[in-house]
Amino acid sequence: MYGARAARVRRFSLLLLEEEEEYVQDWVVTAAWPVDRVAGNWQRAPLVSGRMRLCTRSLFFEPDDVRIPIVRIPMSAVKTLSSGPPVAAVAALAAQSGANLTPTSPSSTIQSVAAAATASPLFHGAVHRTSTAATSSSPSNGPSLLLETREVVLMRANMEEVPYTFLRVPTAAAGSSGSSGNGGSGGSGGRDHSSDTSGYRWAFGPCYSPLQPLLAQASALLDINRRPREQRNAALEELSRQRMDSVSFDLSRLLDFGERVAWSGPVLALTPLVREQGHLAITPARVYFQPLHNIAGDSPVKSHPLAAIAAVARRRSSLRPVGLELFFIHPGASTATSTSAATGPGGSAAAGGGGGGGTSSPTVRSPSLRHRNQLHQLLVVGPMWDAPSAFFAFRSETDREAARHLLTIQTELGRCVPRHQPPSLPLPPPPHQQQQHHSPQTAIATAKAATATAATGAVAGAGAAVAAVAAVGSNGVTDPLAAHGLLLEAAGPWLRKVTAAWQRGALSNFDYLLYLNFAAGRSFNDLAQWPVFPWVLRNYLSSVLDLNDPNNFRDLSKPVGALSATRLEELRQRFRDMPHDSFEGSVPPFLYGTHYSTPGYVMYWLVRAAPSHMLRLQNGRFDAPDRLFASVQEAWEGVLHSTTDVKELIPEFFMPGWDFLVNHRRLPLGVRQSGRPVDDVELPPWATDPWDFLAKNRAALESPVVSQQLHNWIDLIFGYKQRGPAAEAADNVFYYLTYEGAVDVATVSSPVELKALETQINEFGQTPKQLFTTPHPPRLVCPPPPDPATVFPEERS
Repeated sequence: MYGARAARVRRFSLLLLEEEEEYVQDWVVTAAWPVDRVAGNWQRAPLVSGRMRLCTRSLFFEPDDVRIPIVRIPMSAVKTLSSGPPVAAVAALAAQSGANLTPTSPSSTIQSVAAAATASPLFHGAVHRTSTAATSSSPSNGPSLLLETREVVLMRANMEEVPYTFLRVPTAAAGSSGSSGNGGSGGSGGRDHSSDTSGYRWAFGPCYSPLQPLLAQASALLDINRRPREQRNAALEELSRQRMDSVSFDLSRLLDFGERVAWSGPVLALTPLVREQGHLAITPARVYFQPLHNIAGDSPVKSHPLAAIAAVARRRSSLRPVGLELFFIHPGASTATSTSAATGPGGSAAAGGGGGGGTSSPTVRSPSLRHRNQLHQLLVVGPMWDAPSAFFAFRSETDREAARHLLTIQTELGRCVPRHQPPSLPLPPPPHQQQQHHSPQTAIATAKAATATAATGAVAGAGAAVAAVAAVGSNGVTDPLAAHGLLLEAAGPWLRKVTAAWQRGALSNFDYLLYLNFAAGRSFNDLAQWPVFPWVLRNYLSSVLDLNDPNNFRDLSKPVGALSATRLEELRQRFRDMPHDSFEGSVPPFLYGTHYSTPGYVMYWLVRAAPSHMLRLQNGRFDAPDRLFASVQEAWEGVLHSTTDVKELIPEFFMPGWDFLVNHRRLPLGVRQSGRPVDDVELPPWATDPWDFLAKNRAALESPVVSQQLHNWIDLIFGYKQRGPAAEAADNVFYYLTYEGAVDVATVSSPVELKALETQINEFGQTPKQLFTTPHPPRLVCPPPPDPATVFPEERS
């Protein structure tokens, strides 16, 4: 029973919430479902058991029966809310009268009606039908929460990631029973309500708790949501702070009674499009995160041993320097090999990252037996984190620095990191295993669970390239963990050392680009700062791809927006016509009004791998079929000619996981105007299948043609051509808000203005942190192009 219940709980996800919405509390309830007006209740059971989830801007009902959709009722659409008779009485009266009970009756009338209803045979029939439809809880005999709403949203019926169904009460002039998205949840099977303009009426009866706490909180939130926007946001923010401050870390959750807490405080755990409230606790032995709400229904606390933390790096979150990212070592991956750089002239670059493998035959380096045994002992004595990394946002930079300091001074930190080589971070599972991760709570891990591991593996590869200087650096650092942490932040001499390793051919192009992304603050836990990779090929039409022919490759000395001379001239003319005067409030001129990396662009590529994130980003819908990623050649033509499309690629195009290219979930992505349905991505003729496409793309990235000019692209994205006169000369000027430091958020006192800035930056994209202020040196050793058949170490599956 517990296993079945846990599976049902996992259907709900924080991805179902609106932007900035927060989770409040949940109750086991029985609901009176308006079967004649709301679709999805396949048995037409008048009573449905499940869980009510109260959030700051909406109320969710998650039925225990996964075939029935989750119901979302926006607070903004609620007309009335009050207490009423038991839900069985409401359902009986609805069946008797053909309409739901109006939740505005005086309490005395409601009580008399309830008494009459419970004596009716219809009442007992409703209870019987409930027991056959969903038996996880019995209907409540106490008062229920009654509400009437103008809108109902249905989602995730049958565990399917399809566009939500929106039911809205029509106006008298509209004469329509509502509207829905481009995915449905089944017919209503009831009377024709095309002329019914009354609201959708629901009743929810708590099964194991009194109604008053639920009613009080729901009423308070309803009142707040009816206030003007600025007052509403201020009140919700204050309530959020109060909820966090009213809870502290539960010391009984510590694994060892002898542990003491060195630091604890409120944080947000960040994953793509999700911000989960909770408390972080650091002890001399472990790091703990206690979510404010155990939504998944599993362990109420996550933890990881400090000994198996490979790196710690500062990050920015919502434009503020309040983030901290931790990278973990897992025992299961410790016995897997990590790749090191081992090449000379004519050799192959290291593999390292992402299970991406080497470009030919990488040298395998296994952790020592002692460290492997240490990791397995850690697994025996306690739990491990369920992801390769964790990204926390603190309330202030002061809190972040205090936590980081107390974390890094713990003697246990990084104990399982080998002392004579950089950390051997875990490689991801094979692609067929990646596809088994369907939990919507995991960041992009619906199908991309191992992506962050890929990046950390690449950083391990970068560390291997500078292993000779890791033991004793020029700044006297001897601890490999501290050295690796600096490596992730590109602090001290490490940026120069890693660049030199890449120049010598001791580091692959893939690994080096991932390292630069990490050093520039990019993260796989933040869609707004997803790592950026270049388009390297331009030939997506021929049946054969020659990796030795420069004509098949894109010019990496130019930004995407400058690849078409005709388009570039149009953009230059607009740039010249813009005001160039500098005064308070003026917007500096720019060539590109869009960016090469935004949350929307990341999800454009990953819609098939992470549909729940696309639905979250697009308010319950997939994008229009003609705007979805359907063809590699078409996408290339778009970035080559469109004045509003200059997006680059993402690391997934150079890794072995092809789930983002195949519609294996059979998502209803729609039909284009041409009549062609959107299904699997159409690949170039030279690719026999998705694996072959990715392998050849990776081989192209590691080819001499790319190696000889990659430094030019680095100048544009991470280097001296990123901003200033050099950027203008290189036709590389974007909207000013995309650049780090364009606005000092510490000086913005208005919450509304600050939120507007965050929204704009997320919409326009974020330029990576500038790493180089002088021209990037070219690569000195350019290995021959690798064989696509062996570019990935995993076997083809």
